[in-house]
Amino acid sequence: MKAVILAAGKATRIKPYSLTRPKGLIPLGNVPLLEHTFNALVELSEKNEANRVDEIILVVGYKSEMLEAHFGDSYRGMKVSYVVQEEQLGTGHAVLCARDFVDVSEKFFVINGDDLYAATDLEKLVSFDNVMLLQELEDVSAFGVVTVDAKGKVKSLIEKPTGKAPSNYVNTGAFVFSGTVFAILSSLEKSPRGEYELTDAVKILAEDGLMHAAFVDHYWLPVGYPWHILSASREVLLNRSEESLLRLGTVDSGALVEGDVSIDSGSSVGKGSRLTGTIEIGKNVNIGENCTISGSVSILDNSVIGDDCVVSDSVLFSYATVEDGAFVHDSVLGEDSLVETGVKIVNRTHKGKVSVVVKGKKCDSGLEQLGAFVADKAVVSSDTKPGEVVE
Repeated sequence: MKAVILAAGKATRIKPYSLTRPKGLIPLGNVPLLEHTFNALVELSEKNEANRVDEIILVVGYKSEMLEAHFGDSYRGMKVSYVVQEEQLGTGHAVLCARDFVDVSEKFFVINGDDLYAATDLEKLVSFDNVMLLQELEDVSAFGVVTVDAKGKVKSLIEKPTGKAPSNYVNTGAFVFSGTVFAILSSLEKSPRGEYELTDAVKILAEDGLMHAAFVDHYWLPVGYPWHILSASREVLLNRSEESLLRLGTVDSGALVEGDVSIDSGSSVGKGSRLTGTIEIGKNVNIGENCTISGSVSILDNSVIGDDCVVSDSVLFSYATVEDGAFVHDSVLGEDSLVETGVKIVNRTHKGKVSVVVKGKKCDSGLEQLGAFVADKAVVSSDTKPGEVVE
C-alpha cells in the first residue's frame, strides 16, 4: 500500500512555532510530529505484511525543503516521495496532487499530517476499500460530525454543526480510499470557502453506500494549537515502551531519578537535582544542581537548565536555556529561547478553563492551568509582562 500524508499547510493557528518550521517538524516527545505517523505506519506494516506500506507520498508546500532535508528519500524501509501543492486549494486538491504516485487499481491511505494516530487504529482501515477513522467526543463543535448506520456505513458528514449535533462521532482525518476517489475529486466544485474538500468526496461515497466507519480505540490527537504540543507530548511519553527508555547520560550520585525517565547520551544531571515523572531528555542536555524536574517534561537536545530551577509539565525545544533560579510550569519554550535568572513562568489556576487568543479570536484551551508559549529565540526577562507576546 501507499500512504498519502497531507502536510502542505502553513499551520497559522500553532504560531509562533510554525514561523520557523513546518508543523510536521514540531517536536513531540523529542520526535517530530510527522515522524510519529511514519513510525505508526512502520509498526502497522510489521504486523500486517499483506498490507505493508512501502511508500509514503508527502504532499508538501510551506517550508517543504525542511521536510525533504529531514526525511530524505526513505524512512525505515519505506520510500518517501514528495509532491508540491503549489496552491492551497484544499484537502481534496492535495490528494489529487498525489494521483500520479498512486496505483489507482489499489487502495491507499490518506492521513492528515497534523495529527497523531496509533498504529493499532490505522490498522483497522486496511480491511476496507473506502473507510474513515472516527472518534467519539463530548464536544464536537470544532469538527466534522459523522453519522453511522447499524451496518457500520457512513450516512452523513456535517462540518462544525451549529445547534444540536446529529452524533458524537467526528472525522479524525485518517482514511483508506480505492482509486475511484480520484474521479470523484476531479468532478468536485469548490466549497463556499473556495477549496476542493476531501470531505465532499466522502459524502458522495457515503450517499452511494460505499463509505465505511472504523473507530479509535487507542488514541487520536489533533495538533492544531500551541497547547496541543503539551497534551500530545504527554501522550507520546505515556505510550513509550520500557525498552525505549535510555540511561546514557551522567547522573550525579547526589541526584535522584525516579519514574519513567529517559536520558540520552552526553546529558548530565547535577548534584541535588530530582527528576520524577514521565520525562524525556535528549542529547547533550545539561541540568544543573538542586533542580526539580517533574510531571510530563520533554527537554530536547543541547538545552541547558541552570542551578536551583523548577521545570514541570513543559516542553523545551533544542538549545533552550533556563537560567539559575527560574521556574517554568505548563509551558512550551521554543528553540534557542531564554528564560532569564529568577524568572517564574507560573501556571496560576483560573476559574474554569484558560482561554488563549489565537488569530484575534479567544479560544478555550480546555486546560485549567497554562503557563506561556515562548517563540524560538525569544527572551523572557524579569521585565516581561503577563500576556505579553514574546516573539
